[in-house]
Amino acid sequence: MTRSEEQWRSVILGGTSNGNRLSGSVYKSDKFWVAKLPALEVMTQGRSKDEAYAMVKDMLETLVNLPGFSVRVNPDEQGGFEVTSEGSSQREPSWNRPGASSGATASAEDSA
Repeated sequence: MTRSEEQWRSVILGGTSNGNRLSGSVYKSDKFWVAKLPALEVMTQGRSKDEAYAMVKDMLETLVNLPGFSVRVNPDEQGGFEVTSEGSSQREPSWNRPGASSGATASAEDSA
């Protein structure tokens, strides 16, 4: 089952608003760098680490789809990264897990 735009907003904004962060990991897999965000059960990839980080940024901003919302991907030195929001949103943060209120669930394949 696929998440609705509203569910994506709730989960992503809940993890990136008011100082909260989403954590992820990045690793090399064959020709591509894979970036995973376990809290959202999503992944993306790029030809370089920088491209993978750019894809994470684009993916989250596209999923939220709110004017003024943007994220920053902050790599660490252990192969991980944190995502923080840079824009203001008119939504309050929510720590609801995907599908917690609606019974809907999604996997990384659903979001591709």
